[in-house]
Amino acid sequence: MLIQAGVKGMPQAEELAYDTFRLRTEFATEDTTPRDELERLGGHLMHFLPMTCVQKVDLRSGDVLLEQNVPLDPVVVEWCRADDKRWLSISREQGAEPCTGVRPEPA
Repeated sequence: MLIQAGVKGMPQAEELAYDTFRLRTEFATEDTTPRDELERLGGHLMHFLPMTCVQKVDLRSGDVLLEQNVPLDPVVVEWCRADDKRWLSISREQGAEPCTGVRPEPA
């Protein structure tokens, strides 16, 4: 299945497995307990969503246009790597060329 942001029946924005996860909190500087808990939470998240290099690829030429490290579920990584036709996303800027795809770098 092709997922393309903004197309009828699809998400209006790229809301995919590799998008940014943000957490914001406030607490008193002298209270180290919340900071310690957040660091522990971050460690757990990184265990389940390790940093993975994803590539933005020109689908016509195959050229890698951009590489970026993002937290990504290893199950999704392996699914993408199992077939050259599997991508995290495929998009085309309105009226622009080329079509691009985002996927984990090859193993």
